[in-house]
Amino acid sequence: SFVVPFYAMLGTTSRLFDMFSWGKRKRMTRPASGSLATLALSFRGLLTALCDGMERFRSTTHSSGSDLAEAITPEMMERVQREVRLSRDMTRDRVDPFFQEMIQELSTYDVET
Repeated sequence: SFVVPFYAMLGTTSRLFDMFSWGKRKRMTRPASGSLATLALSFRGLLTALCDGMERFRSTTHSSGSDLAEAITPEMMERVQREVRLSRDMTRDRVDPFFQEMIQELSTYDVET
């Protein structure tokens, strides 16, 4: 719930800094620009870790054993597994590209002066 608004705020602040010639390349000479770059690169690290965690979760298989095993029919388990796979696929198709685009944009703060 905070990722998109925070990313938008970073972009807006970056455009404002550019208007005053405090762009990404000025991060060593302008303290505010340096702080924004540090924040953006930290946020990139958070997004990268989030993407890695989602990928590990999608690749993990979970056991189906529980106390309710006798009450669960094979058809129920198949449906649940199908829904979980569908949910993982939808996340990969919809969320991952957006996060990758944000990570790529935030990488532009990692410039040499």
